[in-house]
Amino acid sequence: MLDSYRTREKKTKFMMVECYSPFDKTLLYYGSNSEPGAHFPFNFLFIGTFDQQSDAAKVHNMIKSWIHGMPTGMWPNWVLGNHDNARMASRSNPMLVDGLHMIQHLLPGTSVTYYGDELGLIDTTVRWDQTVDPAGLNVGPYRFLKFSRDPVRTPFPWDSSYNAGFSNSSSLWLPLNADYWKKNMVEESRFKSNLRSYRQLARLRRSLTFVKGDLHLYTLSKWVFGFSRSFYDHPTYFIVVNFGSEIETVNLMEARGTLPLTMKVKVSSINSGFVTGNLIRTDNVLLRPKAALVLTTSRMNEDT
Repeated sequence: MLDSYRTREKKTKFMMVECYSPFDKTLLYYGSNSEPGAHFPFNFLFIGTFDQQSDAAKVHNMIKSWIHGMPTGMWPNWVLGNHDNARMASRSNPMLVDGLHMIQHLLPGTSVTYYGDELGLIDTTVRWDQTVDPAGLNVGPYRFLKFSRDPVRTPFPWDSSYNAGFSNSSSLWLPLNADYWKKNMVEESRFKSNLRSYRQLARLRRSLTFVKGDLHLYTLSKWVFGFSRSFYDHPTYFIVVNFGSEIETVNLMEARGTLPLTMKVKVSSINSGFVTGNLIRTDNVLLRPKAALVLTTSRMNEDT
């Protein structure tokens, strides 16, 4: 896939490639200095190897393997969903959406989002008489749900109006998700939601700490994964995600001793119980099941 964009000064070309290959073969699509390839092949590790049983160590190793497996000087990328697989919220857990977006947006590299994942959409129920994907149609009514990709290709819900604001037609190519009246862009813009967390993260990733800062990965417990980003005299950030089903308490100072005793919440998952600006002791961070936090050493107006 080739994507081009034009600026006033020049035309720049950027190439990404999609391939379903073993890990070591996928990395070959980067090419080399003598034989350049794509700017990056899509990183499908979070699609192909992450599931509801994945613990902190597995996530740690997935990230480490891509960063260290790339040829020297190449650029990483992080893909959580696409049109060929069940939606991120359905494959993992709806309460993990914010935490997965924190990882995707705040690691070094390019963040690739499949439409609707920013809202935390789950797979849409599609009946046999509604399915249009050849992969489903070819296997018949008893097995089509195992193969059809239609549940992840349904219309984007813009608002709670007729057909979710997607079309004024009386007949849609695929049905709407039944919860479109509340899981839509307009409604999620009004309250604490997956979309608002996503927008916070999209703004935050522009700061110098995330553009140029270093990266340290931590397995804080069996189920709690964390990483920190820092850049000279700019704010330091610590991101923690609980992949488990129990309440977890972790000590971030044991992982990174240079952290202050307290840090501020910059972004919090919808299920965390915290809001932006809350102060948290770094030696005693309590995380609800599937909850996640972005903590910062900065005053709230210093994220540049």
